[in-house]
Amino acid sequence: MTLKPLTNFLFISVILLGCKTKSPEAQETRQIEIKDAQEVLDNKRQEKRERCLPILRASQHTEDYPKTNMITEAGIERGCLNISYDYSGCEKTHAHVYYKRIENTSPQELQLFVGVKEAGDCDMLLLGSGSFNLHDLEGHTAGKVILRIEGFEKPLTHIYTAE
Repeated sequence: MTLKPLTNFLFISVILLGCKTKSPEAQETRQIEIKDAQEVLDNKRQEKRERCLPILRASQHTEDYPKTNMITEAGIERGCLNISYDYSGCEKTHAHVYYKRIENTSPQELQLFVGVKEAGDCDMLLLGSGSFNLHDLEGHTAGKVILRIEGFEKPLTHIYTAE
């Protein structure tokens, strides 16, 4: 019976010796960077601006960018309207997308058209594409807007969240 208290003492000693705590110097500290909400929002907007071009008001349309109704593809991805289009000309060029609000529609509907920069007097059929920023078409609260693109049969729905 005298061995039992000694055995218990040894057992408890082994357990206590096996449990080491880290000294404060040995503990690894991680710094977490907390960003301001406005900074995160500004970074997202900047990323979108770099990724896609602005969409202009129809009143900004000029004759230097004649309309093309030959839209081959259109889709929405990560806040950008991606469009592929055909146009006639001699050389590669670029395009703008223009919009006009359709009155008394809920949800809001917009009429869009693509204007392609003059590409010369040739009749070659060329393919172009571009990404255009949908941010300027959004309201101040969460919602959606219906995009009707001239030359593209199917309307697109852009759903967005409030920022």
